[in-house]
Amino acid sequence: MFIRTFAFFCLVTLLSSNLWAQVAVPSIDPVEPVLVPAASSWRMGTSVGGGGNYGSQTDKDQKVIEHQFDNYGILVFQPTHVTTELYATFDDNQAQWDSTSDLFYPYKHQEQRLNLAVRGEGRVSVGLGAVRRSWDNRGLLRQHKGFGGSFGVRIGDGMYLAAGMNRITEEVAEHEDKQWNEFLAGIGFAYGDPDSSMFRFEASMARVPEVIKGTVLADINQAQTEQVTDLEILLYRILFSAKNKVTKTLATLPDQADQELTQVRYGFGYRRLGFSWIFYQTRGVEGQGDNKHEQLYYKTTVGFGFL
Repeated sequence: MFIRTFAFFCLVTLLSSNLWAQVAVPSIDPVEPVLVPAASSWRMGTSVGGGGNYGSQTDKDQKVIEHQFDNYGILVFQPTHVTTELYATFDDNQAQWDSTSDLFYPYKHQEQRLNLAVRGEGRVSVGLGAVRRSWDNRGLLRQHKGFGGSFGVRIGDGMYLAAGMNRITEEVAEHEDKQWNEFLAGIGFAYGDPDSSMFRFEASMARVPEVIKGTVLADINQAQTEQVTDLEILLYRILFSAKNKVTKTLATLPDQADQELTQVRYGFGYRRLGFSWIFYQTRGVEGQGDNKHEQLYYKTTVGFGFL
């Protein structure tokens, strides 16, 4: 049964070029946030925790070390069939690669997210969410405010389907506001006991449209697609995971070119209902034409659970 299930999901992933990010069923790691509010319903009780990255970005001329970035905290409250999830990043100072100059520039990113999900009869889930984001890159501050809805369904013992949409408004000082809809969808399988042994696999997708309000960078939002496949195996409370993520950013202005970022992440750690500690390593390659750079990141998450 396990082999047939795994082969089926691999086939779905290969044939479904539109599939995108982790949205159908939560990670076995309780500290990983969901992208679609409805998926919060399938969590295993109340939990609190956080995580942080450390890593480097390398090109042919230089190497930039990131001292602890993408730090975040998460709180999940699930007393009954209603689940509330709060997520926030802090001290998130990174470096962004500019393909035209082949140089790195510092930038700051912040994000806060609130998800509310209601589960019915253990089979369906409806979720609402709100998000705030900001990017400060070389003096250009982009601020996002958004809200969205989502729907999830559980089929049989462990098959999950979900879809959602976020309505985003972007504000840039002295420029016209931009609005667009982000679409997300996913399919996943999860079987077993999260306090002992468990299997999870998900293929998911998201799509952001192109929006043009002018002829300079501050007036555009580039179209972006993302595809993620995620495999997790918990054996006697020891977690093994592998995740592949491909992000494509499409050119909008005449001097731009399509850009692609491929990241592969492996994880290993300990997970039980009351406590989890997971270590991850991510290797990535980002390129635009002949220009490329490499990423190497390390991440640790720690979580505490309460039933």
